[in-house]
Amino acid sequence: MLFHRTLVVATTLAVTSLLAYAASPVVGESEAALRRQLAWQVALDHIGFSPGLIDGRGGAKTVLATQEFQRVRGLPITGKLDSATAAALQIDPDNVIGRYTIIQADLDAIGPLPKTWIERSKLSQLGHEALENVIAEKFHCSTGLLAALNPGKTVNRMRVATRWSCR
Repeated sequence: MLFHRTLVVATTLAVTSLLAYAASPVVGESEAALRRQLAWQVALDHIGFSPGLIDGRGGAKTVLATQEFQRVRGLPITGKLDSATAAALQIDPDNVIGRYTIIQADLDAIGPLPKTWIERSKLSQLGHEALENVIAEKFHCSTGLLAALNPGKTVNRMRVATRWSCR
């Protein structure tokens, strides 16, 4: 399955990046369920049916995106990841989590953050408050997902060439 970026998905950090840290593999039904949910959301996002923020939870926006995908493809409209929908989306839970390496451009995207709207309006673009926000935006995922995919790691302390897991 193709992704917007090569990464180790599971939660923003462990979802879309190769950082100096490797994500600890999670074993069991919870990992399989998370991988399936992530693969579902990533597949929808990749083909233009936005599931909202990729977080591995499959909420209301994921259901709506799935229903629209099913309608467009002539599938029964259930809003669920049934076998026909999974096959049509070509989800691949085994390859949804990747690794990403922090690059200088990621760090350069942090700040400045002017306090007033007038100051902000004078900038050509707004910087991000923290590295975790840069990475989460890059991979359309939540900062919570990054944290979940990279247990014990602090994204905002990572530097260039740090590897980590993400979607």
